[in-house]
Amino acid sequence: MVFPEIALCDHHAHPFLRSPVLSSDFYRMYYTEGYHEPKNSRFLKSTVFFERTLRDLSELLTCDPDEESVLAARRKINSMALFERIVAEQKIECVFVDDGFSNNDSAPLDEINRVVTAARVLRIESVLETCIKESRSLSELWDAITENANRLIPHSVALKSIIAYRSGLNITIPGKKDVEEAFLRIKRDRISKPRKESKALLDAVFLYFCAESAHRGIPFQLHTGYGDHDIDLIESNPCLLRGLFEMPAYQGVPFILLHTGYPYCRETGYLSAIYPNVYTDLGLAIPYLSESGMRNVFEQLSELGPMNKCLYSSDAHFLPEWFYLSAKWAKSTVQKTLNRMHTEGEISERFAIETYIGIFNQNAKAVYRLDGQNASSSIKSHSESL
Repeated sequence: MVFPEIALCDHHAHPFLRSPVLSSDFYRMYYTEGYHEPKNSRFLKSTVFFERTLRDLSELLTCDPDEESVLAARRKINSMALFERIVAEQKIECVFVDDGFSNNDSAPLDEINRVVTAARVLRIESVLETCIKESRSLSELWDAITENANRLIPHSVALKSIIAYRSGLNITIPGKKDVEEAFLRIKRDRISKPRKESKALLDAVFLYFCAESAHRGIPFQLHTGYGDHDIDLIESNPCLLRGLFEMPAYQGVPFILLHTGYPYCRETGYLSAIYPNVYTDLGLAIPYLSESGMRNVFEQLSELGPMNKCLYSSDAHFLPEWFYLSAKWAKSTVQKTLNRMHTEGEISERFAIETYIGIFNQNAKAVYRLDGQNASSSIKSHSESL
């Protein structure tokens, strides 16, 4: 079966570094969710992902497939130039960027937008952390959050939460007294990034933004499953979100469960099958896993999950190389899996082609209400403040 060449809508990524450290030990750290420590570097070389990545990057950079050659070739091209090449080669039409995960060396959104149509994904925890610093009381905090929401949401294509990292996905409606006590504890202990000890406040702010999403008709991305070393994997199981999905006030919110929910991929597919407003995403697990692992993830999502609710993302971060690796392996994984299903008589060729086009382009345009075949004009309104 021949799949068409299509433009990619990458609905979830992060800024890349303009001047990454290109020494061997440090460069490896850009390819792990584990501890970024020198003692971890030697173990990364023995992962299937890093071994395969060296071969992939040798093709991208036109060099030999060993670490020394890849680094030498990488030093000859800056990050923005490499990003431009990848966007052109992979036919990336648009990128939605969560710049809540960035530092002073990260490419700003306006620079990314000069290369490819880009729009901001507003990370709600970043809003909360900024507002906490400025607020002396809980009422001042809510005023600051409301002001920031009214100012920032109109220029964002989606909301996003990493509450899975902070206090877990078991979202409940907190009592006012518990929220007040959590705020006072944060101010007293000078906590910059509230976590489990502040669950009541985190849940309250999360539900506030869910209401904003429902009111404004804007999608809400949720980190689920696998992530950095500081996540509690048990508490990032997307099944914990069932209580939220059952709340009538939020059943109109398009919730997008990021990262396949790995390793809870079947659970993620199940939730997308049960709840009409729940969608799935291929980022992070692809390309981190082995080739068989990536196929298994996609197959598990498709066991129950509707294929027109599955979206492509790169979850690119640190390096522009991630845009290349994610696009290459997502396309390969989806093509091989759909080909197998077609060969075994499970799906028609028409279904396979429609599924492929949907995952990499049309499904995102439907969820984010982008205009027709070209996303640029629809995203422009979100990018006017860049």
